[in-house]
Amino acid sequence: MNDLKCLRNADISACNADELVDLRNVEVNPKASLNRRTDDFIAQVGNPYLFRVDDIVVKVEFGDGKDFSEILTDVILAG
Repeated sequence: MNDLKCLRNADISACNADELVDLRNVEVNPKASLNRRTDDFIAQVGNPYLFRVDDIVVKVEFGDGKDFSEILTDVILAG
């Protein structure tokens, strides 16, 4: 979990957009278990807090008190 805290603190201004994963290229099997989908997503994206969509760099931050696993679960179940 310390790794996720480190990833969460990544500096968007210091990143190279060309090195970030384009979220449009991420594919997760919707029939796989939730744990498997989560693992697959993180394995493909690398940093789930910092990625790109086309040419737009995205930095994800949560302010509603939920932790990353809760938010990711919500996103995966919605997809």
